[in-house]
Amino acid sequence: MGAAKGGTFPVFDFFKGNIWVSLKTTNAKGWLKQAKKWVRDIDKRRASVPGYNGSHSSVLDLRVPKGHATSAEIGKLQKYGTKRNVEVRVTEF
Repeated sequence: MGAAKGGTFPVFDFFKGNIWVSLKTTNAKGWLKQAKKWVRDIDKRRASVPGYNGSHSSVLDLRVPKGHATSAEIGKLQKYGTKRNVEVRVTEF
């Protein structure tokens, strides 16, 4: 995606076909609040990406420290993403 904006693009890191992915990592403190902000950014800014035609799938691929994300928090974030047409994937590391 970087070539689309002179080497950088602040929201999406990868794309393949119609799937656009934003890969983020976070520390344990305040991760849910920050992740919701990233979902909003994806939702708000995807239309500004060159080539966007409304048929692309947007994904937030999030890495959180092991043991710091509960199932309830992950479910809440995924529901938040669904409302904004952003698939949320959470992986612990």
